Amino acid sequence: MILATDPPPPTFPSSPSDTPAGRAANLWAKFERTIGDGTHESIPWHTANALTVYLHLRHRYEDLLEEDSTFWQDLYVAILFHDAGKFVLNFQRENRKKARGGKPDWDLYIRHEFISCVLLLDNYAELCGERPYAYLAVAAHHKPLEQNLWATSDGKQVEYREQDLRIIEGWLASRLANLGISWRLDGPAARRLGKARNEKTLSKLRRYALDRTVFGNVQAGMLDHFDKYSVRRRLRYARFMGLLHAADWGGSGHNLPAAPLVFDEQYLLAYMRRKIGASFERWRVFQAESKVEGNVLAIAPTGSGKTEASLLWATQRTLGTRIIYCLPTKVTSNAIYRRIVDMVAPDKENSEHVAVVHSGAKNYRQLVEEDFDEMGYLSDKSFGRDVTVCTIDQLLTVGFNLGHWQMRTLYLTRASVIIDEIHLYQPFTLGLIVQTMRYLQEYCGVRFYVMTATLPSRLRSLLEQNLLDVKVIADHENLDKQRSYWHYVEASLEDQVLSERIEADIRAGRKVLIVRNTVNDCVATYIKFRDLLDTEDRCCLHSRFTQLDRIKKEERVIELPDNIPFLLVATQVVEVSLDIDFDVLYTENAPIDALVQRAGRVNRKRQKPDATVVVFQHSEVSELVYNEKEYDVLMRTITILREITHQKLRERQLTEMVDQVYQDYDATTTDSYQKGLLACARIQENLRQVMDLTVIEDEEGVYTREGLDSVSIIPLVEKQRLEIESESNEAWSRLTVAQKSQYQVPLSGRKLKYLPQPTEDPDHKFLRFLDLPYNEETGLHVPSWKEVNNDFDKRTVPY
Repeated sequence: MILATDPPPPTFPSSPSDTPAGRAANLWAKFERTIGDGTHESIPWHTANALTVYLHLRHRYEDLLEEDSTFWQDLYVAILFHDAGKFVLNFQRENRKKARGGKPDWDLYIRHEFISCVLLLDNYAELCGERPYAYLAVAAHHKPLEQNLWATSDGKQVEYREQDLRIIEGWLASRLANLGISWRLDGPAARRLGKARNEKTLSKLRRYALDRTVFGNVQAGMLDHFDKYSVRRRLRYARFMGLLHAADWGGSGHNLPAAPLVFDEQYLLAYMRRKIGASFERWRVFQAESKVEGNVLAIAPTGSGKTEASLLWATQRTLGTRIIYCLPTKVTSNAIYRRIVDMVAPDKENSEHVAVVHSGAKNYRQLVEEDFDEMGYLSDKSFGRDVTVCTIDQLLTVGFNLGHWQMRTLYLTRASVIIDEIHLYQPFTLGLIVQTMRYLQEYCGVRFYVMTATLPSRLRSLLEQNLLDVKVIADHENLDKQRSYWHYVEASLEDQVLSERIEADIRAGRKVLIVRNTVNDCVATYIKFRDLLDTEDRCCLHSRFTQLDRIKKEERVIELPDNIPFLLVATQVVEVSLDIDFDVLYTENAPIDALVQRAGRVNRKRQKPDATVVVFQHSEVSELVYNEKEYDVLMRTITILREITHQKLRERQLTEMVDQVYQDYDATTTDSYQKGLLACARIQENLRQVMDLTVIEDEEGVYTREGLDSVSIIPLVEKQRLEIESESNEAWSRLTVAQKSQYQVPLSGRKLKYLPQPTEDPDHKFLRFLDLPYNEETGLHVPSWKEVNNDFDKRTVPY
């Protein structure tokens, strides 16, 4: 019996010759490559491979998912039918043209999923009632499930050979017999296809298929199915679709599911001994307290070992379940990814078990990994690895039906999710996080390790209310330790005395970090001081670099050796989780929690007795950057700073300062937070629970971070670099999306409103070029509102 849960076969089947599968050798499923002696994979051969992966997946997930036998039978049927429609000539002929380097005639091409669904509907009647999962999964296993599904089939004529249909029907019938399902050859599906061929139109056939989907005219029982108990049934569909994708991709790549990573405490101990030395004997108290199976809320100062504590917690998991490590920014995700790879794969042996995922991760990994697997990255984006490091957006897209949200939902089953720097998120994103935690705990059995260096009391109370049976752990050992002297100066950076002080520190050979609140101020400050050091001893870092240049800068800053002179001028990009260690910080005033984070980049190891943090007055435009309705957090921060200036502060005092500034602020009362709580539910309702929300990959943040309106442009001067790369690859079309996006710069949509509008090049479709100065040292120069309009009005200026 094919559905038996005995140990699955260790290898893929050979292509049979004297069977319906063998007689289908000319009906290709894969056109890009050949197997062995030049044979192409036939439809039955590929399907048999996918069903082999199915057996492995069922063996691993049956107990974990706790789904009934009909779920697994329907999944088997869906995999069996998913590529059956490839037999039609419209698919075979046009793809052969493409395989030979020609151009398909898209007016004749028909999507194979459409034909697969026609075959499926007439031979598995359960699909239109209480079990629509197989139909929907087959319909959308290549394209998003959306309103205009198969719209391109209108006005086309299906073409096929009778003997090919007989071969495919014979193959399907033989496999369905294993389930006790009989299929009469020349049945309803064959008659419908024949009628469509004779009428030379697919209109009726398309209407027949669409009427039985959740978005059709008749809607049969499918729409009602998701209206009732929609949360649990949406979850079941997500798991179903995720498993079908996993079986299809595994079968295509001839990859059986890898054995799960045995990630235990010994990995971490070995890492600590490599990092600290053989003298490392034991975990710190709060780290050891993290060895629990439930939810944890951890509060510990920067540099105290929170990352190691969270991963020690993650080792207390069921073997085979995923670890998802979420951070606020891409740069911090890259840094933590490197650390985790060093933990679990110092010899690179287990590096395939770890991935980093965010909108720029593909570019990053192409640069740092010699053997980067571009095809495998599709699975990586779906949380397919044992350990995934990502931005928080990747977790939140599950609720918005974005990307491969179904696979992510599958792999989140009983996962261990770490959320770092929870205090940094604005109310809208915080509302999304809270709602996502509620959903994943209740329906997917996910547990959370939420950690931060600074946690206001109100936020702590909110998290305790929404994490089930949570254990609160604080690093009391470090609360009374000191790191740096703090000074507040009633002056701007343009003040001569302050500038001379910075210059003196640079000339003295100290590692100096300067943080500004806006990119333009960052660049101006860098230009002001850069001539004091050679090029290799200075760096400007902000968001307005191409992805290629920014990755190089981040690598350089993170790998700086100790005890060398260096100047780094940056924006908020250095605030979170970067393992860098400077001697002195000069920072523009910002919300107190942001200042504490910036201060964490100084004297991380507490070994520099004269480490210093100097806070100077914020610029006028900063009040727009940190806009809080009816809450002047910047001025409250200044009031606190005036009280503690010239003191060497203890970690406990920093925590108290954060609480004092935010004591009257409750994010849960804001409209933004309430909007975030309801955002996913509203999207799902509009999408009838299971339809896909389609956006460009790097626009995911538009849904997960309120007010984010960045667009990607390419500086016109970078076009030449693109064209050179295009020539070396012989054709522009051969450049991957990732290669093209390496030259893109994120830019606020508000700024574009007063700048020259981007131009599109007919040879470079979908790319926007902006004629503004750019260089790899200071990035894209965007003139300020005042430069362009000779005016400055705080009420209207797009900062």
